[in-house]
Amino acid sequence: MSDCISRTGLRSLVDQWLGDGRRVVGPTRVEDRPGTARFAALTDSEQLLLEGFSHPVNTAKEYVLPKSEKLYDYIREGRQVRLSEPDAEPVPTLLIGCRPCDAAAFPIMDAVMNWDFRDLQYNRRRAELTVVTLACTTWDECCFCTSVNLGPAAERGSDALLLELPDGSYQVRVLTDAGRRTFSGRLQTSDQEADLPVGPRPAVNLAHARQVLAESFDSPIWTEAGLRCVGCGSCTYTCPTCHCFDIVDEPHGADGCRVRNWDSCQFAGFTAHASGHNPRADQAARQSQRYLHKFVTYPEKFGDYLCTGCGNCHRNCPVNLGVLRVLQAVAARPAGGSGRR
Repeated sequence: MSDCISRTGLRSLVDQWLGDGRRVVGPTRVEDRPGTARFAALTDSEQLLLEGFSHPVNTAKEYVLPKSEKLYDYIREGRQVRLSEPDAEPVPTLLIGCRPCDAAAFPIMDAVMNWDFRDLQYNRRRAELTVVTLACTTWDECCFCTSVNLGPAAERGSDALLLELPDGSYQVRVLTDAGRRTFSGRLQTSDQEADLPVGPRPAVNLAHARQVLAESFDSPIWTEAGLRCVGCGSCTYTCPTCHCFDIVDEPHGADGCRVRNWDSCQFAGFTAHASGHNPRADQAARQSQRYLHKFVTYPEKFGDYLCTGCGNCHRNCPVNLGVLRVLQAVAARPAGGSGRR
């Protein structure tokens, strides 16, 4: 026996949230790109796309860490400067139809955003977020969730997990109190049980790849990747776990505001010093930094890979680079390299 909800019931749930003035985010169709979806705020339940794509072209992280956000205004009053923080409260948000690889990114982000400093804005939005994940039934050649200890029905980071049943309805696995409140009074009992999707075959020996990475600061792999990489930042901007940002002051006459904007380790100016020195002066060094951070430094500090195998880095790269392709090149090399600097 299982708890289930029909597609009509699921869309009714979306309409109720919208009617209550809450925000609902889910995959929506990209009109000029067939078979392509993107996460966006919904205005109607019919906009919610539940099938026909592998992964949205963007990620759900922008709903807890916006691309750009004002931290505070500064106002000059004589010789004094007065600070004024935004007073807007986060909107309760239902993220529905989320891919498991996006949901799994939230606990990974939580660790770094609450490490030596608790990020107030991030935590406020996280507290108002309810994540309803839809297990994947299809995947493409860019997907590699099973290589990073996840899968198409992974529960990590979800408040509830939906698994498609043969009749088109969904088995609902309620995982948290937030998920229980969301589906309260909306579930029916069914004698159907969903088959768990197995997902893509593991495509890389990650334990070996990590060992090689730890010894490969100056590997020729980075030279090759650096020659191909155009430094556009598409990989980091569409990655569910990349979280780098810059903070800038934007003046408006004598007053202004301080703003946090997404940044990328693949941009030439990311590590540039005021002196003019840049410790990662070329794209090869920046590629090396990206992979060592994701699979060596971050796991050493937080016990997690900084990757969920979504494949967006490859799927959205203009030169067909991506984590999986680079990891496979790394794993093809023997351990015992020249060591890290």
